[in-house]
Amino acid sequence: MRERLTYNRKSYTIPDYYIDYKNYIEPNTLYDIDLRVFKAIVIDYFKYIRDEIMLNSKEIKLPCRLGTLSIIKHLPK
Repeated sequence: MRERLTYNRKSYTIPDYYIDYKNYIEPNTLYDIDLRVFKAIVIDYFKYIRDEIMLNSKEIKLPCRLGTLSIIKHLPK
Protein backbone atom coordinates (compact mmCIF):
# COMPACT_ATOMS: atom_id res chain seq x y z
CA MET A 1 0.00 0.00 0.00
CA ARG A 2 1.37 3.43 -0.85
CA GLU A 3 1.76 6.20 1.68
CA ARG A 4 -0.50 9.23 1.76
CA LEU A 5 1.05 12.34 0.25
CA THR A 6 1.50 15.23 2.66
CA TYR A 7 1.30 18.23 0.31
CA ASN A 8 -1.91 20.10 -0.50
CA ARG A 9 -3.65 18.69 -3.54
CA LYS A 10 -6.13 20.34 -5.85
CA SER A 11 -7.99 17.14 -6.67
CA TYR A 12 -8.33 13.64 -5.31
CA THR A 13 -8.63 10.53 -7.43
CA ILE A 14 -10.24 7.15 -6.84
CA PRO A 15 -6.96 5.59 -5.61
CA ASP A 16 -6.75 8.35 -2.98
CA TYR A 17 -10.25 7.48 -1.78
CA TYR A 18 -9.27 3.81 -1.79
CA ILE A 19 -6.41 4.50 0.65
CA ASP A 20 -8.83 6.15 3.08
CA TYR A 21 -11.32 3.32 2.58
CA LYS A 22 -8.67 0.70 3.41
CA ASN A 23 -7.75 2.60 6.58
CA TYR A 24 -11.43 2.81 7.59
CA ILE A 25 -12.42 -0.87 7.27
CA GLU A 26 -11.21 -3.90 9.18
CA PRO A 27 -8.73 -6.12 7.29
CA ASN A 28 -9.74 -9.61 6.12
CA THR A 29 -13.48 -8.94 6.13
CA LEU A 30 -16.15 -8.98 3.45
CA TYR A 31 -15.51 -5.28 2.74
CA ASP A 32 -11.76 -5.74 2.22
CA ILE A 33 -11.71 -5.46 -1.60
CA ASP A 34 -8.93 -4.64 -4.02
CA LEU A 35 -8.56 -1.39 -5.96
CA ARG A 36 -10.00 -2.84 -9.18
CA VAL A 37 -13.31 -3.78 -7.54
CA PHE A 38 -13.46 -0.51 -5.56
CA LYS A 39 -12.91 1.51 -8.74
CA ALA A 40 -15.62 -0.43 -10.60
CA ILE A 41 -18.13 0.20 -7.80
CA VAL A 42 -17.37 3.93 -7.60
CA ILE A 43 -17.52 4.43 -11.38
CA ASP A 44 -20.79 2.49 -11.61
CA TYR A 45 -22.31 4.58 -8.80
CA PHE A 46 -21.22 7.86 -10.43
CA LYS A 47 -22.84 6.71 -13.70
CA TYR A 48 -26.04 5.92 -11.81
CA ILE A 49 -26.09 9.40 -10.26
CA ARG A 50 -25.39 10.97 -13.66
CA ASP A 51 -28.28 9.09 -15.27
CA GLU A 52 -30.69 9.94 -12.46
CA ILE A 53 -29.89 13.65 -12.68
CA MET A 54 -29.69 14.09 -16.44
CA LEU A 55 -32.16 11.55 -17.82
CA ASN A 56 -34.74 11.21 -15.06
CA SER A 57 -34.61 14.82 -13.73
CA LYS A 58 -33.99 13.65 -10.17
CA GLU A 59 -32.65 15.89 -7.42
CA ILE A 60 -29.68 14.62 -5.39
CA LYS A 61 -29.23 15.92 -1.84
CA LEU A 62 -25.52 16.39 -1.09
CA PRO A 63 -24.11 15.54 2.35
CA CYS A 64 -22.77 17.99 4.95
CA ARG A 65 -25.39 20.64 4.13
CA LEU A 66 -23.90 21.31 0.70
CA GLY A 67 -27.35 21.66 -0.86
CA THR A 68 -28.92 19.81 -3.76
CA LEU A 69 -27.82 18.98 -7.27
CA SER A 70 -30.39 19.03 -10.07
CA ILE A 71 -30.90 19.96 -13.70
CA ILE A 72 -34.15 21.73 -14.43
CA LYS A 73 -35.41 21.22 -17.96
CA HIS A 74 -37.61 23.76 -19.74
CA LEU A 75 -39.39 23.35 -23.06
CA PRO A 76 -38.64 26.18 -25.48
CA LYS A 77 -41.54 28.42 -26.45
